[in-house]
Amino acid sequence: ERLRRFLTMPDLTRTPNSPLLELAKRIVNLPRFSKYKNLNAPEIIDYGISFDLFNFPPDHPARKPTDTYFVDKNHVLRTHTTVMWYYHLNLPDVKKKIKKGEPVGALSHGKVYRRDEIDRQHMNVFHQMDGWYLCRRKDHIIIIDDLKEVLVEIAQTIFGKNIKYRFNIDEFPYTDPSIEMEVKVYRPTGDHPKGGKSQYVEVLGAGVVRKCVLKNLGVNPEEYNGWAFGFGLERL
Repeated sequence: ERLRRFLTMPDLTRTPNSPLLELAKRIVNLPRFSKYKNLNAPEIIDYGISFDLFNFPPDHPARKPTDTYFVDKNHVLRTHTTVMWYYHLNLPDVKKKIKKGEPVGALSHGKVYRRDEIDRQHMNVFHQMDGWYLCRRKDHIIIIDDLKEVLVEIAQTIFGKNIKYRFNIDEFPYTDPSIEMEVKVYRPTGDHPKGGKSQYVEVLGAGVVRKCVLKNLGVNPEEYNGWAFGFGLERL
């Protein structure tokens, strides 16, 4: 009953007048994403698709019922919109493009579910925006600076040109090298309008797609490479 209630909660990235819809639209409508597919991946995911294909080690916390909502032993509620990679590559027209050696890209946004302790930066039901891009290595070798250019453009589209940001080294099962992006925000404290402090808050993880994950998804990693990012929209 609890899982059913979570699934029937509105997807705020598709709800009129929601600030999360506004954020999603600002990202989707960027000119660089004009030819990207915008996918709505399933919310109940096969365990193997969610974790095995994406190179989660056997002892990763996300594989455990303490961190993830299990529908049954073989299916979980979507823990990250990154799973859209699998569904994107299984679209017939995308398969044709890969076969022809053409670049492909996709975005996906919606609810995700994790057994998190609820605080001002965490919820058990929240929203993400994922994006990725693949191209042939002989056309372009993707490096982390390619990804930073995309992320800065997104941050400035949302927060304005003067937003302060920084990148830190991070680690994810499905990207290597990996980075996180933090933006500087002002947080008021108490009732006084001048009381408060500025601090950096992590808003996304990103990186160059791992060769082993491309192979798991049926793409030749010696021919193709790519970048990917995942935003927490509530954080934005």
